[in-house]
Amino acid sequence: MHPMRVWFTISIAAAAVLTSCTEGTVAPPDAGALETTPVSVRITADAGLSLLVGQSRALGARVSSAAGTSMPGAVVEWRSTNPQVAAVNAEGIVAALAPGRTLVIASLPPADLADTVAVDVAPIPVAAVSVTPAETSLPVGEALVFTVQATGPLGESLTGRTVAWSSSAPEVVTVDDGGSATLEAPGTATITAEVEGVRGSAIVTVEDTTTVVGAISLTPAVAQIVAGETVGFAAEALDLTGGAIPGMPMTWSSAAPGIASVDATGTVTGLLPGTTEIRARAGGVTGAAQITVTPPPPPTVASVNVTPASAAVPMGSARAFSAEARAPDGTDGGGEHVAEIEDRVFHG
Repeated sequence: MHPMRVWFTISIAAAAVLTSCTEGTVAPPDAGALETTPVSVRITADAGLSLLVGQSRALGARVSSAAGTSMPGAVVEWRSTNPQVAAVNAEGIVAALAPGRTLVIASLPPADLADTVAVDVAPIPVAAVSVTPAETSLPVGEALVFTVQATGPLGESLTGRTVAWSSSAPEVVTVDDGGSATLEAPGTATITAEVEGVRGSAIVTVEDTTTVVGAISLTPAVAQIVAGETVGFAAEALDLTGGAIPGMPMTWSSAAPGIASVDATGTVTGLLPGTTEIRARAGGVTGAAQITVTPPPPPTVASVNVTPASAAVPMGSARAFSAEARAPDGTDGGGEHVAEIEDRVFHG
């Protein structure tokens, strides 16, 4: 376009000379007219402008007169041939909107003058890719959907990018083009999402359902003992299908050790009246049973021995007696009573 501008300027000057010659008078061009006559518009930018989506750039336009001087007061109009790619406002500020190419035009309508610049818009480059969940463990046969997030150099979220999914061990985990995975066999696989050459990954551990603990069953489920007594509990680990897993070690605990304690074999000792849980844990799963501890019953008295068995008590004097209760098994039933004899009357 620049050669056309030079030609147009020369044509105006030549026309002025020819007009003077036809009138038979050689006169210099009117300097005032030349300075107010626009002959070119030039965008003050490189031949091409490259932007990333989301960026903006201010453009300027220089309008030159026939005298070769600048015309700062001239107002140019701006437009984009593809505003979906890049838009331009009345001040010449270009905003990159979507990948592609457009032409930005600065024109001076009354003089039918214009200049153009090509604007190329590129997508924001991918700087990082993350996959969610980043690490997981599930049993064979389960399904899992991964999501991916691509971010730019400033951490900005990038959408609409093509993702390529792959599995390091398809025999363990398969993944489709949408990030949906199927857990095929026990093992470990790395799931990779690639976006424009940048990769992110996640680790999946597939568990064997025959060794994954699904529940812990305690026997008895409910028990009651007297304080001081013991009772034995048994615990069984069950897999996800309800089958027993033999040989699974258990960790025993009591929710209230002050009421009932439990040892490493599942033997529970009642300590104080109350109700609590006895728990067994294995493979990350806990089972529980209820234990109630009741107070011991009062002792049963089978006989009472009074000492001394007989005594002579002088009139007006007192004598102390002791009494001992005996249980049916001959043990001390507890308790003692002392009686005082006065005027043949027992006071107890």
